[in-house]
Amino acid sequence: MVPALTIFLSAALLLSGILLVYLWLRTRVSIVGQDMLLRNDAPIYSRTSGIVGKPDVIERRGRYFVPVEHKSAASRGRPREWDVAQLLAYCQLVEENIGPVQSGEIVYSDGAFIIDWNSSNRKYLHDTVMLMRSGSAAMTSDMWKCRKCEFNRYCGRT
Repeated sequence: MVPALTIFLSAALLLSGILLVYLWLRTRVSIVGQDMLLRNDAPIYSRTSGIVGKPDVIERRGRYFVPVEHKSAASRGRPREWDVAQLLAYCQLVEENIGPVQSGEIVYSDGAFIIDWNSSNRKYLHDTVMLMRSGSAAMTSDMWKCRKCEFNRYCGRT
């Protein structure tokens, strides 16, 4: 009788654990066709570069994850450099913490742009982060931007 009770309790604990994981995943993942949309509730940290960020959406397309950044402004025909840098940071964060990334997407009010996550863009992101941390990057004249910048502790301006 005792072995049957032990097996029953073990099975009940296993099922309750599976139920908890399922409920947690339901709050984080929405199935859309064969692809998944991941809602990102918390910032993600990169051990490699020390950056932190929170993509608007992380989509799963096939075996790859795609960070998607939505902008309310118009693109005027091409993505802005700082938006590309932000998206590349999200690519690194997603790759390190969630899974493989091949590209990211910036969605403006007048169109969308796919940005490849390749070796040259990895180098561009690394160089940009190093430049920002060195404090030698051009500082903004808009103090409201400076106060909200996560790198203001490196430049010593505020």
